[in-house]
Amino acid sequence: MADLKAIARAQCDAWNNHDLEGYLAFFSEDAVYTCPGRVIEGRDAIRTYMSTLVEAFPDEQLEYKEFTAEGKTVVMRFIARAHHTGPFRVSSRVTREPSGRSYELDVVSIATFEGEQIVKLEDYFDLYDFAFRQMQFPFPSRQAS
Repeated sequence: MADLKAIARAQCDAWNNHDLEGYLAFFSEDAVYTCPGRVIEGRDAIRTYMSTLVEAFPDEQLEYKEFTAEGKTVVMRFIARAHHTGPFRVSSRVTREPSGRSYELDVVSIATFEGEQIVKLEDYFDLYDFAFRQMQFPFPSRQAS
């Protein structure tokens, strides 16, 4: 059986080395990625989303805390740190211009594997803390009906 913990760590290493294609190579073609407010299906869609993060936060680094494996699942805990130095395309209608602000997030990530590829990756972090306290993005306003 494959050492899934080592594979998950290698994927995180690719992210820390700013190797987006290397990072994506660990996903199956039909993988699903979730994080607060998002469900992204398929490696190509994951590439598009992760590219927006790399553009907005090109210096992000993950400080590893714990990696635990059980069966086909690896649970990782890390601290993510970066600076907002590029445009952040939040949606097709909203882009946040670079602020220079930094963030530090405690993240729990759960990877589910089939063989040696990730079929589902779930990231959990405090979106409110990230968006409104650390990045100081404005609260969304409701559109008139």
